[in-house]
Amino acid sequence: MATKQRTENTLQISISQLLADKLLVLGATKKCELQWLHGFFKYTVGICTVIVDTRDPDHASLELQFSVNGKDKIKDISLVATYPPFGGIRWWFLCPHCGKKKTHLYFSFVNPGKIACRQCENLTYRSCQTSHFNDGSFQRLMADSFIDGGIPRKRALKIVRDDSLVVGKMHREANYLGG
Repeated sequence: MATKQRTENTLQISISQLLADKLLVLGATKKCELQWLHGFFKYTVGICTVIVDTRDPDHASLELQFSVNGKDKIKDISLVATYPPFGGIRWWFLCPHCGKKKTHLYFSFVNPGKIACRQCENLTYRSCQTSHFNDGSFQRLMADSFIDGGIPRKRALKIVRDDSLVVGKMHREANYLGG
């Protein structure tokens, strides 16, 4: 079975990144150049000019200008503003392919020049691919944390001390836990 590409290995653009760079300011047009760096020596793996237009929150947009295989590309992405009940404004990208509100968009490996959300690009997170790696260890740890009959060790230790019930396995475990 082939593994999916991971989001950590793709070039991406995020709402939080635009906010941190103070590009998402209501009622303004801002322009900057984003650069993706990689490795210890921080070599450039991608450059993109970004123009954010939020003069009209109902028609806000993001324009991405970049090159793929020597050809210049321009992608327009719609921005949507929502207003949480506690005040302020929350910005979202509209995925160009599925039309859903997203906080991250990814540049495609398969189709250079395509930009889409994680689901449309069929990407996954590293944690999803390794999430069950230690399940056996966890189950053994949990099995060792309980005494016969399902009493947690700390509770068993308390029972041993309160009732002076020091017999068999409980006695050894109480000594092991420092009792």
